[in-house]
Amino acid sequence: MDLKRKEIIINEIDFWKKNNMLPEHYCDFLLALYSEGKHSANEERSHRAFKKSAWKKAVFYLCLLIILAASVFVIYFTELSILLQTAILTFFVVLLFVSGIYYIDKGKWRMLIFAAAAVEILLATVDIVTGVFHNDPYWLYSTLFLNCLGWILAGKKLRNISFLVSGILGVIILIISIFV
Repeated sequence: MDLKRKEIIINEIDFWKKNNMLPEHYCDFLLALYSEGKHSANEERSHRAFKKSAWKKAVFYLCLLIILAASVFVIYFTELSILLQTAILTFFVVLLFVSGIYYIDKGKWRMLIFAAAAVEILLATVDIVTGVFHNDPYWLYSTLFLNCLGWILAGKKLRNISFLVSGILGVIILIISIFV
């Protein structure tokens, strides 16, 4: 078989493998067959790239977890003034939104960042309302309702079912807790 035809076949098999049109082990077998064993070097490079990507994801998730844990720590375990707590939480929210814009093309990472930002906004608004209005339940309920409404609107705008469901469930739980 001539070299041009083999290259076309190998590219086609690579396409099948990337788009999951055939099981991966079939594609590996066909690639090894048509490339006469030379395609395994590309496999090794792609395996290393996958490991690097997995490591980046783990670091990314750890950073999100640290930001959320720091927020809870700032709110519940420090004696900082309400103004300083709000400034720190606002910094975390801005940091999450900027990283969300940076990762706009990354799909799942973007939604995870926006979800973490939504939790940050919830923590910040509840902290501000309880600090300013001294645990007045009407202000707290209205703040929680506005957060849930924001989640519903974000779910519709971003076409994300998790935001939509979270907002709807939040409103239902809030209504139940008010009247029970």
